[in-house]
Amino acid sequence: LLVLSGTQTTCALAFVLTINTLPAGDEKTFLMLAALLTAASGAIGGAGVFWRQRMALHWYWVAQVVSLTQVVAQVLRSQQSRRRSSIFCAQMETSRGDFSCLAFGQDAQIVVLVLASVNVYVSMFVADYLAKSYRQRTQDVDQMLVTHFVWLMRRNSLGAIAKFEQMIHTQFEDLVSLGYLKLKL
Repeated sequence: LLVLSGTQTTCALAFVLTINTLPAGDEKTFLMLAALLTAASGAIGGAGVFWRQRMALHWYWVAQVVSLTQVVAQVLRSQQSRRRSSIFCAQMETSRGDFSCLAFGQDAQIVVLVLASVNVYVSMFVADYLAKSYRQRTQDVDQMLVTHFVWLMRRNSLGAIAKFEQMIHTQFEDLVSLGYLKLKL
């Protein structure tokens, strides 16, 4: 998961670099915010794995769901933008004969977005599995400690019962030897 969260952070930051070509506005701000949140989610996932924090992995899983929706939405936006650009470039080509469109930037965005969406999707399952395994380890340790405590108390109880029986037997023998009790044979 460290590798996946590192890759997610890298893809999100690479996407930030690819959207620098957009004009300033609300869409660019929204995309920057979504990419930075996805990068932060990757960093939290890496920290959760590194320090074995189950709650951080749960937060990471929830953030991954949000990140996945953002990445898929951006893939769809990029595809729509690519279609509009191809129509524009086709019109430019017929009118001028000059075909100089920004296909490289769009191709790089699509590659980064597809890699990010696959990475986010896979990391969701890995984070869930790790959170469950950390919880299982904690429960196993707790169960072992409870079992150990029960056996210790059983051993202590058996020792105390044996001492009590020995004391009763000794007192009974003293009463018989003093003549206070008579045994019938």
